[in-house]
Amino acid sequence: MLIITINTGNHNLSDKEKRLEHARSLVKAGKNEDARMSLLELLKEDPNNHAALLMLGGSYFTDGKFSEAEMVFERLILMEPGEGQFSIALFNTLWKSDRTEEALEEIKRFMSTADAAKEKETFDQYMEITNSIADDLGENDHG
Repeated sequence: MLIITINTGNHNLSDKEKRLEHARSLVKAGKNEDARMSLLELLKEDPNNHAALLMLGGSYFTDGKFSEAEMVFERLILMEPGEGQFSIALFNTLWKSDRTEEALEEIKRFMSTADAAKEKETFDQYMEITNSIADDLGENDHG
């Protein structure tokens, strides 16, 4: 399950922030379709809103709509190629779609473009993933 949180500690929220918070509450209530409709309305006005796009992709992912999630996450990556959160989201979507080669290509793409210091957490996650895959392959070769 992909969970996206947005910190809205400020009580003087803008209209967009209120709409994002409303969409997040719909997702939490399991009303993903309603959340998507709300997010799509917001995106008509602000098509590059990263938080809305990430939440939209996460909603598709949660509902198993992987091709829709993939399109949203790829759009985010086009805007911010070195953003770890977007890369992990696309990786997970490809992996859940049994598109292993493409998922591994996303790891390579990210690691070749991202700032290793800024994205240390994502690099560490990807190292764990690749080590786990290598271990699994090793067991399959000898098992």
